[in-house]
Amino acid sequence: MNTIDLKALWISACTWLSADGAAEWAHIEAAYSAPSRHYHTLQHLCDVYADLHEYYVGKVPTATVFALFFHDIIYSALRGDNEKRSADHAANMLYQWDGDKALTDCVATMIEATATHESSDAETQLFLDADMAILGAPAEHYGIYIAAVRKEYNIYPDLIYNAGRRKFVEATLRRERIYLTDYFHRRYGAQARINLAQELTLLT
Repeated sequence: MNTIDLKALWISACTWLSADGAAEWAHIEAAYSAPSRHYHTLQHLCDVYADLHEYYVGKVPTATVFALFFHDIIYSALRGDNEKRSADHAANMLYQWDGDKALTDCVATMIEATATHESSDAETQLFLDADMAILGAPAEHYGIYIAAVRKEYNIYPDLIYNAGRRKFVEATLRRERIYLTDYFHRRYGAQARINLAQELTLLT
């Protein structure tokens, strides 16, 4: 389990903006610690950041850091527009904090891309791949992941949930490459296919 001082990372990222980093951290922490969350939690942020930190050798781009913290800030199993709403929230906050337009647009675009996990932008591709790295985790960890996701959708009976999850798994397996970048493809691609294929047998 990755352990990152997320609060320190967040406040550091905010230092050159007019943001009250500590006050906004309280909102971020509350959102990702909501009782309805079992996978899209602060631990998820730690895990994604750990992969990015390793790739970038510690120098994770500012836009990527903000995208990390905001990409699941709004998350409801009842809605299909969480990515758009999270992107809008991020853009609004960065605007309030006098973030420049280039940064704001980049962060919002990166977050919206998590809806399809498709992008032609190199930085966004790395962020998307890190967000999906769990698919290539060791089988035991993957089992914990799918159980946690199921809990987040516990308002739906198995018949409905399994159909939706199966659609995602099948679509992911049909992709020529699950990961957009060579780095993540080499690191997680093969195991991701094994995990997804195994999960598919449980959903049919």
